[in-house]
Amino acid sequence: MTHMINEVFEQIREFNSLDSIDAIPHSDSFAKKLEIERGLERHEVSKIVNILKEAHKIFFIEVVKEDKVKDVKRIVGYVDANLTTIRRLRAYFQMRLVDEYQHQYKRKLPVLNIIKDLMTRPGQNRNSPLGQMGNKAMMLEEYENLILKEFHEYTVEWKTNKLNEIIQQFDDLEPKQLDPEHMKSAPARGARVVQTRRAVDSEIYTEFASTGQQQPVGKILKIYGVEFFYRVNLRKYEFTLLANLIEKDEINRKDDLKLLKSMLQKVRQNFDKDPILLKHEEALGRLEKTLLFGIISSKR
Repeated sequence: MTHMINEVFEQIREFNSLDSIDAIPHSDSFAKKLEIERGLERHEVSKIVNILKEAHKIFFIEVVKEDKVKDVKRIVGYVDANLTTIRRLRAYFQMRLVDEYQHQYKRKLPVLNIIKDLMTRPGQNRNSPLGQMGNKAMMLEEYENLILKEFHEYTVEWKTNKLNEIIQQFDDLEPKQLDPEHMKSAPARGARVVQTRRAVDSEIYTEFASTGQQQPVGKILKIYGVEFFYRVNLRKYEFTLLANLIEKDEINRKDDLKLLKSMLQKVRQNFDKDPILLKHEEALGRLEKTLLFGIISSKR
């Protein structure tokens, strides 16, 4: 994982070193580039850049605002959270903003006046080249001020420690080797295991099982609630299904993800009591990793 994270970060820095309008890579084209050149899937790139953001290695700059009515997806730009880089890019994009504004409106204004003008008419230039350039120029200056104000959180030492802390969380979730002694302590095949009544034994589950497969996930969650949905699928060992839903952003609310994390901790506590879980160790580990990525990157 460390190698992939460093590789993505170096790609961002390489873009940032350019003296051109392409110096800030956009999330859509950047993910496509890494998919083609490095074989990284887009959801993996998304997870990695969110880790870099959490570790204060990079900043996100909104380039295109989401518009669900027009089916426009959100696009962000990635910038190395380094003061020298930020200052150089800020100077470049402010210069380009002045030129672009003069070209479009046939008058030359100072950067501050241009930004004020754009902010008074947000709808007019939203997602336009001029609006994108103005947002980059403004946010680069904001990030420069942030680094100066919170300088201790943008030192190499702080970033390294934070990144290692995040990576360690994922390393701790790696599937562990099955302990032979633990295997011996598991109930013998065919042994009767007494279980308490759970969600899948209820009348609601009968209804869920007969209709759930025919409904979109969003509608199922509204009808039955996220907790019941989790309980049913955890009881059925559907760890891969849950991981896929998080990766597809169909489950993305931070509170819902934290609830699942809490429930998974209880699953882990029952590991010694449920021998079937041993068969799903790899899928469970993947779900835990995906869940952690989801919590870090959740915007809701």
